[in-house]
Amino acid sequence: MNRKLKLLVAIFLYLWASSIVHSADIVIERGRFGTPVLVLNGEILKGDFEKFKRVSRELIQHRDFEYFDIYLESLGGDVLESMRIGRLLRSLLARTHVIGYRYFDPKSVHGKEQKRFKKKNPEKAYQKKHDRFVSRNERIPDEFIGRCYSSCVLIFYSGVRRDSSDNGYFRDSGSKTPVIGIHRPYFNKEYYSKLSPVEAKNAYKKLEGLVKDYLVEMGASNLVIERMFKTASNDVDLLLHDEFKVMYERKEPFLEEWLIAKCGSTTSGEGFLTKENSEYYRYINDEKFKAARHLIDNDTNEYIGVIDGYFPEGSDKKLYEALSRSVRSHNFNVHACTNSAVMTHQKLWSNSFPSKRN
Repeated sequence: MNRKLKLLVAIFLYLWASSIVHSADIVIERGRFGTPVLVLNGEILKGDFEKFKRVSRELIQHRDFEYFDIYLESLGGDVLESMRIGRLLRSLLARTHVIGYRYFDPKSVHGKEQKRFKKKNPEKAYQKKHDRFVSRNERIPDEFIGRCYSSCVLIFYSGVRRDSSDNGYFRDSGSKTPVIGIHRPYFNKEYYSKLSPVEAKNAYKKLEGLVKDYLVEMGASNLVIERMFKTASNDVDLLLHDEFKVMYERKEPFLEEWLIAKCGSTTSGEGFLTKENSEYYRYINDEKFKAARHLIDNDTNEYIGVIDGYFPEGSDKKLYEALSRSVRSHNFNVHACTNSAVMTHQKLWSNSFPSKRN
């Protein structure tokens, strides 16, 4: 092993180390839409990549598998494992999620509604897994605060589609607690303190380059990279969703363009309806939205009812419904094609492992 490689190995061995006892839990759970998802919870240690690869294969081979979704809740851990996991996720076209907990005061109207729902529908508990009941005058328990800090953020950026949300009370923008926390990577203090200033500078320069190169590879913005490396390792820069959402693309452009090339794109009729029919279809939809707009935050069922049932005076309902069927059919075929293309890629990977012998 040459000197350069030895130094890199040494860097990784001491990278973002801490007194961690247990490695991350990487399990398959039922997601809020009923399909299986991957959940990573806890500190990330060396060896977790192999565990992650095994569970990823199990997820893709699950009989109810539809999408490769992974939900992250971790304070971080080993950067090498985090980047290896991230690169695997990117190669598998996975979607990453960091979802904060949603709080309900049990005495509030919405809190009572949620309690009734859980009591009447225990089989649908998976739909409410991020909901928690906490009175307004109580301190939020630590276990009710979702977090993705440090190297967990590296994994988040690997997703080809990404979603994040803060912790907070339902419909209360003033009560938010960030889920995202960043700071610069660091070495084990025992190792790093024994280096000379020149050795420390050279080692950190390599570390900084490795992490920055990874983030650029994953499409992270310069803004988040700058913020990360300005924050000392003994501090955490907490980013509210409204601030963080401008630091990442929700969808990776390369995948979107690949799927457009393979399957076309969903439309409101452009490209296959006549110009006149396409404009008419959009006009009716705009009028429906205007009629229902005032209900969007108050009564979901009534909003949907207006969207479905309202037609401007003098409009041709039969023509609109015929155009709607054409648009729905086109968009359904596009979605089916894109889902098939992604799943085929994922299945090829999962089937590439040698079969176990009895």
